[in-house]
Amino acid sequence: EQESQYSIRMGLWTVQYRDGSQGRTDKAMERLKPAGCEWPCLSVAEAPTTAKQKERKELLTKMAWQIAFKPFSSIPMNLFMMWMMGSSVSIFTMFMLVYALYNPVQALSSVGKAFDGLSADTPDLNLWQQKALFALGNIVALGVGAWKCSGLGLIPTTQGDWLEFLSQPQAVEVSSGGFL
Repeated sequence: EQESQYSIRMGLWTVQYRDGSQGRTDKAMERLKPAGCEWPCLSVAEAPTTAKQKERKELLTKMAWQIAFKPFSSIPMNLFMMWMMGSSVSIFTMFMLVYALYNPVQALSSVGKAFDGLSADTPDLNLWQQKALFALGNIVALGVGAWKCSGLGLIPTTQGDWLEFLSQPQAVEVSSGGFL
């Protein structure tokens, strides 16, 4: 008296169908079966789940590409903000500049966290291309911030910025005025 059991996996849930034919007649069992379906067909549910898994994997890959392109969508806004700041150094300029530099650094330090929700259910999902593009977008945003810092004169890029580190030439002759 072993019950026959069939199970179907649908996403994260598993539905189990039991034969339950203990002491029941064939006529009673016919009423329990779904219309147009025999019990053995329920156990052959592997093909639809692999198709659904493939469809889910494609959807997760598409979502990963959307996450990867997000830093590139913020670059035009950052460029506009940099243009609106002007070329003078003020407290508002510093706030906007720190914002423009802090967000890419924070995003670069948490590249894995940005894609964790996608690869948690599907461990065989390969997202290295999307992660590389995400990092590249944030590096470009950092470059825009560095360009603005250079334009404001906050990064020492000219020869005059390094004069204090040059050695002073020693005078060969010294002249001094005198009193008669």
